[in-house]
Amino acid sequence: MAHLLKQRAIQVTKSGTPKSDLSYTRHIQLHNVPKSALPADIWRLCSRAKLENVETVDIDYQYLRPTGRAWLTLTDPSYTERTMRKFHDGIYIGASRLQPSKDARQSAEFLTRARGERGRMQAAGRGALGSGPSARVSGNEKNVALSGFPEYTQVEWVKDFLKSFKLSNTVGKEVLKMPMLTKESFNSCTRFLIRLASSSEAHRLVRKLHETDHEEASKDRKWRIKAHIIY
Repeated sequence: MAHLLKQRAIQVTKSGTPKSDLSYTRHIQLHNVPKSALPADIWRLCSRAKLENVETVDIDYQYLRPTGRAWLTLTDPSYTERTMRKFHDGIYIGASRLQPSKDARQSAEFLTRARGERGRMQAAGRGALGSGPSARVSGNEKNVALSGFPEYTQVEWVKDFLKSFKLSNTVGKEVLKMPMLTKESFNSCTRFLIRLASSSEAHRLVRKLHETDHEEASKDRKWRIKAHIIY
């Protein structure tokens, strides 16, 4: 794919004027984004840089973790090259200079969200759910990535553990256990996607549980819980 994109990097219009391949996409991927950055931070940068044609900003995730990348979707492909030039000239978030690169995927694929219980399970099985723009979940800021539990932890136990929080009222969709990638990579701890009833409830859960210890009395060990909002 990479060599095909390079071959198409410059095309010629009917008038004979070279035309950049950037004119065929309205999606820009930004690299070197601090993992603590929020969409609102990038919106403010766009406003200060007078990038007035940005339609959406999505943080990129892998297995519900920020990757250090973000996605801009523009209102029209005709603005892509000019926006890229702005970033190449230098736009910073803190001490980090954002580096742009074009994504060649079709709009429909870029905006794909797993729909329905079966669709979510299939997406999770192939590594799509939890990875990509906004982790490929809907209702952002109502979703929380909860991790730190041992791999044998079951969904029903997590629901009971979270009984003091108001979860989404859609039965069967409140808690989703993410598939383990490799035991070595994540120290045999699993993670869950938690859907809350509101954004305020999601933030309350994070404030209450993030960086707290859960003690497993029967096995005399503690697990450090981590909770993050999905933006």
